[in-house]
Amino acid sequence: MVLGKGNFSRSVAFRWIVSYAVILLIPVALSVIVYSQTREIVEYEIKRASVAMLKQVKYIVDGELHQTENLAAQLTVHPDVRYFLDLKAETGASAYHIYRTEQQLKKMLAANDFLKDIYIYSNALDSVLSGETYVSARMFYEMKNQTGTFAYEDWRELMNADHAGQYVQLPVKNKEKKENTPSYIRSLLAQAGSGAAGTLLIPLNARRSRRCLKISIG
Repeated sequence: MVLGKGNFSRSVAFRWIVSYAVILLIPVALSVIVYSQTREIVEYEIKRASVAMLKQVKYIVDGELHQTENLAAQLTVHPDVRYFLDLKAETGASAYHIYRTEQQLKKMLAANDFLKDIYIYSNALDSVLSGETYVSARMFYEMKNQTGTFAYEDWRELMNADHAGQYVQLPVKNKEKKENTPSYIRSLLAQAGSGAAGTLLIPLNARRSRRCLKISIG
C-alpha cells in the first residue's frame, strides 16, 4: 500500500528523519557558538599581548634614550673631551691626548649597543674625533654623510648651529646606500662661555630598536 504525503508526514520514518536532523544540528550550532566565543577570546588576548609588548618596547627605548642623554651630559664635562675642545693646533703632545680621548670614546661605545657611534666635532681644529678615527671635517663628511640630498654645506651648518640637545634624522652612508639615522646632537660650550667649542653627535642604532620590535610582535 502506497502512503500519501499526509500519511508519510505522520509516519515513523519521517519522525526519525526529523529527530536525526535535530540531533545533528545541535552539535553544529554549539560548535558555531563555541568557535565564535573562542575567536573573540583569542583576538582579545592577542590585542592585549600586543599592547603589552609595545609598551615594553617603548619602556626599553625610552630607557635607552635617557641613557644616551645622560651620556651626552657626562661628555660635556669630561676632562679629556674638554681638553680636546681646548686644543688650538695639533702637536706631538696633543696627538697623544687625542688618542687617549679616542680610547675613552671607544669604551663608552662598547658599553652601550644602543649607540651606533660617538662623534665630537672641534670648531678650532675643524676635525672630528670618534672611537675609531680622527679626521678632518671634510674627510669625515665624505666617509659618513655624503649623499645626493645632504651637501657638505648642510653638514657644516648642522655642526655650527646651536643645539641644546635634540634628536635629528641624519643621512648616513651604509655601503654606498643612504640611511636616515636618528641621532642625538648637542653643542659643546667653550669653558670660557664664549659660544660653542664643538658639537657632540651620537647616531643611534636604529636596527636594534627594530629588532626589539620584531621580537616583541613575533
